[in-house]
Amino acid sequence: MYLVQRLLAKVYRQVRTPLSEKALGHISRGEWDQILNLTLYEPSSYTSPADYFRDACITELTRKLRLPGDKEKRRAAAVSNFWASETQCALTNKRLERYMPSTQNLRDSADVAVDDFINRWRKEIQRVLGRCPSILVPRFSPGSTLSDTGKLITIPDKMSSHPTAYPATLPLYRDFFLCTPMHDSYQLPAVRRGNRFFTVPKDSMKDRGCCVEASVSVMLQLAVGAHLKIRHEKVYGVRLEHLPLRHRRLARLGSAGRRDIATIDLSNASDTISKGLVRLLLPHDWWLLLNSLRAPFTLVDGKTVYLEKFSSMGNGFTFELETILYRTLCSTVCGRSLVSAFGDDLIVPAASARDVIAALRFFGFTPNEKKTFCEGPFRESCGGDYFNGVPVRAHYLKELPDEPQQWISLHNGLVRLERFGIDLSAAKRFCIDQLPQHVRACKGPRHLGDLVLHMDADPVFRTY
Repeated sequence: MYLVQRLLAKVYRQVRTPLSEKALGHISRGEWDQILNLTLYEPSSYTSPADYFRDACITELTRKLRLPGDKEKRRAAAVSNFWASETQCALTNKRLERYMPSTQNLRDSADVAVDDFINRWRKEIQRVLGRCPSILVPRFSPGSTLSDTGKLITIPDKMSSHPTAYPATLPLYRDFFLCTPMHDSYQLPAVRRGNRFFTVPKDSMKDRGCCVEASVSVMLQLAVGAHLKIRHEKVYGVRLEHLPLRHRRLARLGSAGRRDIATIDLSNASDTISKGLVRLLLPHDWWLLLNSLRAPFTLVDGKTVYLEKFSSMGNGFTFELETILYRTLCSTVCGRSLVSAFGDDLIVPAASARDVIAALRFFGFTPNEKKTFCEGPFRESCGGDYFNGVPVRAHYLKELPDEPQQWISLHNGLVRLERFGIDLSAAKRFCIDQLPQHVRACKGPRHLGDLVLHMDADPVFRTY
């Protein structure tokens, strides 16, 4: 920790902005809480990409840094966020109850307008989803399940363990696992009421909540997710895995001069998709299929919680479902204008951004105001930050380096920060000094990644 403190002091001295002077005072006094809480000014307050980038180098370098003593605090923040999201979903479920076809109770003209929007949104979703699949090809998940715990779980482990499933999934198990080795070995899986909550690293202040699913249920969830990807590509003509590149390109255009492009980001997007909203929007057969695969309960700190959300991170179709929900909502609001969605990263016309945000809020979602940009010179989407069309993404230090490969990665990150005339030579030398003598000679071009130390200029190779 002391080494990182010295390194940060060198970076702050060399960047030389009012914000870096403030950070230098905090780091010299060992005020780590103040360092981790440093935030950028509003992007529109900067006059050039270079000015913005210099301050971003200060704040973003430690924004995701996880300090050793903060593990319980970060997990507690994730648990608190879980309960807040459940409360938000419960309020959404209650608000949407009067729009359900079976219990419809429209009170005034505003409710009639909302019901008309829901009907148009429902038609767009039905166009994207198409017919409910009659055949699902189960897929093994890459991580742990309720039957298979540990960090090094392999597919043979999952094939030999006793499978688990949620009660509503059992009829589908009989349909899709009959005459398979798993069915021949165990006949029926062990029934579990719900999934189990755990956390994964997110940033320096909080972890991200996730859930471990039942093995059979998550295999079928992944099959549904794969089908949703195919439907998205068929209707919108773009594969999900190609969308991040497209979003970064559009974000760059939006910052460079096409100010009619707005980028919207959501907070806790997957955790605020309420089950009432999914029931309201999806065709009945799709609702029955997805509802039979989701976990109705979650085990959190020894307590079994009846969920108000529809599905959480860890569910095999959550990402694809949320992408389609947000994409169809934007299309319903904006018509045939340029819209796109990759998870909770949304691209919409700037003229319609306020209407999209209002619709998102009404249906239970929370736009992230710090990452939503409808005007000005800055846009951000899918890991791309742009100021007047110039990339200004900073480097993130996620953990305290204590091994050679971590110091190499940090050195290379500092090399990438030496744009706009920033001189970080002292900080780079400090990183190299932490390496064993024989490792310091491992230098090479940028395209080799963090296998080698990057040089200021790529080397010129000669062939003999």
